[in-house]
Amino acid sequence: MKRTLEKAAWAFAGSVITLGIALTCGVATGQQPPAGPPGQGRPGGARGFVTGTVVQTDLQHNAVQVNTPQGQRWVQLPQGVMITKRETIALKDLAVGETITVGGVPAEILADSLEIVPASPATPGAAAAPGAGAAPGVPAGQGFPGRDRPQVRAMVTGTVAGVNPLVVTGPDGAKVTIITNEQTKVSRRKQIGVQELVEGEHFAAFGQPDARDVVQARTAVTGASQEDVQTLMREVGRDAMGFRAPRGGEGGRPGGRRPGGARGGARGGGAR
Repeated sequence: MKRTLEKAAWAFAGSVITLGIALTCGVATGQQPPAGPPGQGRPGGARGFVTGTVVQTDLQHNAVQVNTPQGQRWVQLPQGVMITKRETIALKDLAVGETITVGGVPAEILADSLEIVPASPATPGAAAAPGAGAAPGVPAGQGFPGRDRPQVRAMVTGTVAGVNPLVVTGPDGAKVTIITNEQTKVSRRKQIGVQELVEGEHFAAFGQPDARDVVQARTAVTGASQEDVQTLMREVGRDAMGFRAPRGGEGGRPGGRRPGGARGGARGGGAR
């Protein structure tokens, strides 16, 4: 009789422990956004980049579920991380003192130097050398990709000094007059929260997947199209890293190029 009571007591204790574990797991699971199967990618690799359309949001956990080509993924925004969105505005909405980036074709150049150079086949307007022709497989007049472009584009970032006409003051104090027309696209970047996301709009985020394969976002953007989202993600990433100059220029690396050339100077003893 005594042994039977001991077995019953142990069985009851085991049931209580099992129930406690189940309740604890249930509460812990309910505190986190759902997640799919654990990813196989390396942390920070492809599993850390999510792009697609918004399925739903979880305001309690500041998370968004995204429908991607590989399936649905959850992205959680840690405290302090906001979502960047580009909205179209009118030119009249610009205000003096705002910082803007302008891209386009320069109409005038204030020259600080001018030099006459020998004519060559690559110089616009120069006569072609005897026997010269287009490269094999390249239609006449088109040249090589990336060369002889019909327009030169420029970009300037500065502070609005005037709106009529639009004048921008650059970091060095130089004032640049901006010419606009009906085709000029004017937009503004703003920071929004998860609660402002709309189901079906395009979304992209980059961060670190956690143990549940939920991406803990460091950068997140949203937009009206996939192209807009990809462009905005590149711009936000470039600005965050301090990349301002074209690739290969002095601003391509924070702080400019390494002293002494690409490898920090020549090896002792000269070239081998």
